[in-house]
Amino acid sequence: MPTILDQESEPIYTMDARDLFDPPLYSDAELSWLYDHVGQVPVVAFKAPLPPGVNVHAVRPVLERVYELIQLEQHEHEPWAGVEAVRQAIKTYQTISAQWLAAHKRSPRRNPRFPSLFYMDQGRRAYRGGVGSDSGRVRTYEVDGDRKYLAIALNAPPGTQANFEVDVPEVPTVPVDLRRKLEDDNEHGALICPVCKFSRNYEPESASSRGTARMQMARHLKSAKKEPDWHRAVYNEEFGT
Repeated sequence: MPTILDQESEPIYTMDARDLFDPPLYSDAELSWLYDHVGQVPVVAFKAPLPPGVNVHAVRPVLERVYELIQLEQHEHEPWAGVEAVRQAIKTYQTISAQWLAAHKRSPRRNPRFPSLFYMDQGRRAYRGGVGSDSGRVRTYEVDGDRKYLAIALNAPPGTQANFEVDVPEVPTVPVDLRRKLEDDNEHGALICPVCKFSRNYEPESASSRGTARMQMARHLKSAKKEPDWHRAVYNEEFGT
């Protein structure tokens, strides 16, 4: 199945796998080399020895596909994203990655090295693999609360806004007025989930009984299938990550 990219007018089909340029798949050295050489004739670009950290099998398909698209544009008038779009995609990822690294060095516990792999709750606490986070590897970055893909479709004409039609991460929204703490009915000895009203009873005079109920509620909040992001927000507020 071809990768389907969606734009306002009609879908873009990347029948050639090389039409999807995804910067996070390359090393820093490979991205820097591609930035300097993309658009060149491959035989010229590869005349000099490759610098350390640059794998020829990684960069060659990009260079060759870009050169093919340049030729198709010149001789068949087929539009494509353009060399500058490739360079901009590289620059965007390098900038974002550098910002992530700087934040991680300032506060490793609060700022993950690759935050797109985590879900951040409203208290800016992160947990890996939460709803809305990238799956497996870095694919997106956040701009004003919206996730944008780092990959670009080389065969998308200039000026089109192409986004993945499939596997778009859904960024959850937790209602502002949602109660973030467990309801504690000390008179009757009950802890109550504010999201789904699941409850666990305990002996009001027994600290150990209440502790057991809290552990049971923690398991519920972490494993709830209904409104999992809302439950996780309560868990983070009540128990931390």
